[in-house]
Amino acid sequence: MALEGEGLTWTGQPAWQGSVLFFSALRIVAKHRYKPEQIVTLLRQIELEIANGKTTPQACRDAEITAQTYYRWRKEFGGLKLDQAKRLKELERENAKLKRLVAELSLEKQILKDVADGNF
Repeated sequence: MALEGEGLTWTGQPAWQGSVLFFSALRIVAKHRYKPEQIVTLLRQIELEIANGKTTPQACRDAEITAQTYYRWRKEFGGLKLDQAKRLKELERENAKLKRLVAELSLEKQILKDVADGNF
């Protein structure tokens, strides 16, 4: 069905349908969370491939990560062993928990102080 009028032509196909074809051709990659042990293993694998003559982008492509991710991980987990990387993540989680606790206690203290002073 084609509609014409005032210089416009409609062929019966929605305007967004071409976009669907474009987006379906893109490769959609799901976000994947790697454990610290997996990160250290991937870093070692990539470093071996680089030592054997591959370029960093090629080695990263083979490991299915971006070069940016590789450099970020290398900065964070650079010389760590598996158990050290695991311990680092545990300490980071514990630190975040303690920060939340301190924030809650500080807020409670301030509320009690305001109530005691009559500023409520």
